[in-house]
Amino acid sequence: MLFAEHCAGCHDPQGKGNGEQADTLSTTLSTAPTDLLTEPHTARHTVGNFFHWLSHGIPGTGMPGFAATLSEEERWDLVNYLHALSRGFDARLLGSMIVPENPAVASPVFAYSAQDGSGGNLKDFRLQKNVLLVLFSWPQSQQRLNQLKAAYDEIRALNTEILAVPIRSLDEQELLKITDTAPFPVVTEGWSEIKNSYWLYRRVRTVPDLMGKGMFLGHMEFITDRFGYLRARWVAQFEGYGW
Repeated sequence: MLFAEHCAGCHDPQGKGNGEQADTLSTTLSTAPTDLLTEPHTARHTVGNFFHWLSHGIPGTGMPGFAATLSEEERWDLVNYLHALSRGFDARLLGSMIVPENPAVASPVFAYSAQDGSGGNLKDFRLQKNVLLVLFSWPQSQQRLNQLKAAYDEIRALNTEILAVPIRSLDEQELLKITDTAPFPVVTEGWSEIKNSYWLYRRVRTVPDLMGKGMFLGHMEFITDRFGYLRARWVAQFEGYGW
């Protein structure tokens, strides 16, 4: 919301630097808004750099400062969002197979609570377990959840936990049906934040710029290793239905 309200007009909703006001800035200032998506700015600059520019602007460009209009927490939220945009674009190189000894992208961390009373933070699994994060639709993903149920013992034997995250709010009856199917934790608190964060990591090689209202994918799965890296991602819509 903060990015859409204060930044998208120049930088575009995806951060590519071609927003509605980009042509005006290019004509009047001879400088186009920065491409924050595909250019490696977040690798070249520190979070402190970004926070300073967001706070005080960049002289000689159309970039204003927001210290007077956004709180410190809101500016840090924007910095974190910009990093997620950039890393999410890099995640398009992930595939559905794990490449040994090739960690790619740091997993977005999150807090959660589940229907079985478990909860905590993704960081709690560090140096202990891998995590298979399943963002699912209901009832569209029921077949896949059944498959994961059948394989759950085998998956746990591989030192891996499954966290199932709905992509919309579930009512009590729906949750009851899902938990009858799923022996693994189903996230009930924090699901919206998790969905919104991992939505930025949805891109695949063949569709690198997918964006737009109503374009949320119905089913995605991510494997995070025990060191906190995303190692594989499966987008059912583009990498094969049929589970």
